[in-house]
Amino acid sequence: MLDGRRRGAIVDRLEPIFSALAPGRGEIAQTPHREKADARAEKGFIHAGPVGAGHFVKMVHNGIEYGADAGLCEGFEILRHASRETLPRSAGSNSTSPTLPKCGAAAASSHPGCLT
Repeated sequence: MLDGRRRGAIVDRLEPIFSALAPGRGEIAQTPHREKADARAEKGFIHAGPVGAGHFVKMVHNGIEYGADAGLCEGFEILRHASRETLPRSAGSNSTSPTLPKCGAAAASSHPGCLT
């Protein structure tokens, strides 16, 4: 196991490689009040901490990303299999095209057609 100083020295030595591979800031403005923070995060990479910390950070990121993707897929699947008769129509509309209901915390619990 490497002590903190040696691990930091290794990260500092490899930083030019990580900088070359990182996406960089591009045209995005710098995050306010991060002048004293690790500048590597603004470039697109970090040193997350002891052994395994980076893997954990990436695992949490992937879980969030996959959850969001699954929600989008389920919504599109509902829309793909819905017929015009099953989709709700807007109140007082003369249009024959269906409209999706406005959804929020209250609407989701009271409206069976709410796609949240």
